[in-house]
Amino acid sequence: MSHRNVLLISEDYLKTESFLDDNVSGKYLLTAIKMAQDIELQSIIGTKLLHSIQKKVFDNVIELEDNWRYKDLLDNYIQPFLLYQVLSEIVIPISYKMSNFGVMQSSDEKDYAVDNKQINLVKKFYFDKANVYKERLQN
Repeated sequence: MSHRNVLLISEDYLKTESFLDDNVSGKYLLTAIKMAQDIELQSIIGTKLLHSIQKKVFDNVIELEDNWRYKDLLDNYIQPFLLYQVLSEIVIPISYKMSNFGVMQSSDEKDYAVDNKQINLVKKFYFDKANVYKERLQN
């Protein structure tokens, strides 16, 4: 595993520090964390600083005294930001599922087909994510 794959917030942190149900699948959470880091956090702090913090976490040196500024940034700014960014990222993926039958909305008992307005909402959600990566690739 490369340091660039390090997630700066955990599933446990998300579930402990928010009203998120314990039964939300890690599959959705991990993808939302990665999107929040790659798209929003990287846009705020820049690629170099993000990779530097990820490397310090990966190397298990973030706790060392000479890294106190990075630790403070991570604990008091980055993780709280990621908490709420992940919660905003996960709403669409856990509410709407894409399958061979199209876009479906889940309820406790079964999935329901959605109308064009809801399909366009889901499409826009993913299109906006793609545009961030497109712009980064073009730059």
